[in-house]
Amino acid sequence: GKKEVLEICCGDAFATPIVAGAVERVFFVDWEPILIEDNKRRCKDHKNISFSLLDITKTAFRKKCDGVFALDVIEHIKPKFEHRFWQNICLSLKKDGICIIGTPNVTAHAYASELSREGHVNLKSYKDFQNVLKKYFHNDMLFSMNDEIVHTGFYPMAHYLIAVGIGPVE
Repeated sequence: GKKEVLEICCGDAFATPIVAGAVERVFFVDWEPILIEDNKRRCKDHKNISFSLLDITKTAFRKKCDGVFALDVIEHIKPKFEHRFWQNICLSLKKDGICIIGTPNVTAHAYASELSREGHVNLKSYKDFQNVLKKYFHNDMLFSMNDEIVHTGFYPMAHYLIAVGIGPVE
């Protein structure tokens, strides 16, 4: 039900066309020029997707959107840049905007490959993620996922966490 949605750093943009089918416009941003160019080529048939080079840890998006989402991004943001990441997300949202962030649970770190462990510098527990949401949003919800099943069950055993923040704190 949202008109304009911002997608932050989605890598190969596999979900972008899915979201583009449900909203009027998707703005895709990433700080990697190679990813921008590759995704422009692969998503060229979707006229409601635009691509921009932007580092969300440094700058907010140029326009306030109805929604923002970032899947598998926050765990790659160094903790020293995290406040600016959240701040710029909030600055990119309308007053009643919704933010969806997904990340592996910190408890999954023990089972990750060495390469994954090197890149995941900011994993969260359920409680840590909830505390972050409360700091930046008026309303928050946290879900978890195992084997493609979304639930609100026992968080320490969840592989993936999905945070939903509604109404950014100004």
